Parts: sequence; structure tokens; C-alpha cells
Amino acid sequence: MRVAALYIDSKRGPYPKIAGVDCWDQARDATRYDGALPVVAHPPCGHWGRYHQKAHDDGTTGPVAVEQVRRLGGVLEHPKNSKLWRECGMPHPNMMPDEWGGYTIEVVQRDWGHVADKPTWIYIVGCDVRDLPEFPPPVPPRESWQDSKRSLVVDLANPTRRRGTRGIVELMSKTQRHITPPAFAQWLVDLAARCSRP
Repeated sequence: MRVAALYIDSKRGPYPKIAGVDCWDQARDATRYDGALPVVAHPPCGHWGRYHQKAHDDGTTGPVAVEQVRRLGGVLEHPKNSKLWRECGMPHPNMMPDEWGGYTIEVVQRDWGHVADKPTWIYIVGCDVRDLPEFPPPVPPRESWQDSKRSLVVDLANPTRRRGTRGIVELMSKTQRHITPPAFAQWLVDLAARCSRP
């Protein structure tokens, strides 16, 4: 094993299929992970997001995950503008590193195959910005796509409505919004594997 993936969905998510990953989900209680491996942390984001009033979690795992990343090295992924950053004193993108050497970058998961843009912040501890894995070629923003139907995703079994760019409506299931694209999960694992303890 070279990386521990914490707070993941081990039934539907991509991490159990990636070689060298020690997976910790809710049943295994990721808050108890205290091993020697750097981590990829995906604590539930509902409590820390824009729609916190609809969250099904109380947010307690977020600060625990930040502490694990700071102690063991690795990465934490959350939606852009997550309130967890303010709560734990993590630097926003383009700010100086914190006392653990941690810094934040912003990416869009669309570049790794997500059906939505999904702007994401990644807090990184233990890996210099010059040593990050290669980024995929960016996917053109929706505004430049000729066929707007390419951005329409429909899951009739469990539709969730969201207004997208230029009035385009996306219908995605909770699973489609929640699950990390396999290519992005692999990139995060490769990144965490380059991290050392601070």
C-alpha cells in the first residue's frame, strides 16, 4: 500500500479499484486512521457547503480529516469555497502556505471526466507545487461547446435540477454528483503518494 483513501464510498466509488490504496469508509471509521501512509481525504462536504441546511452529516469528520492530512501528509478534496477552509485556517488558492506547509489549488473535475464543471479545492501537505502530477488537458468551458446537448445529463430515476451556464439545465442523480471520476481519483492517489509527513 502506498496511500490511504479516507471517507470514501467503497461500494460505488473508484478507490477500491486502484492498486496500492488502503480504503477507509464509514464502516471502517476513517476517523480512526493513524497509519504510516499519506492520505487522500474526502470528508463529507454537506455541512460545509452552500446547502448546509440540507446536509445529512454534522461536519465532525471535516476537521478530523484536516488534522490527518496535516499530520500524515497528503491531500483533502472539497468543493470550491467550502467553509471547512475558514474553520480550520487553511489557505485559499494563491495564498501563502500555512504552518504545516499546506497550500490549496483549484481544479475543475470536468477535466478528469465529471459530467459537471464541479470546481474543487485541494488542500495539499507534504508535496511541493513543482512536484504535482501532470494535469490533464483542460476540457473546453461550456460556453465554447457548439452543441449544448453535450452538457445535458439525464437520470430519470432520480433527477436533480440545477441551472447551468447559459440556461442549460443539468439533471444528475446524487450518485453522479457525489462519486469522484476514476481519473481524478487516480490523480489524487498519485499526488498523495508524492507527499511526505510535514
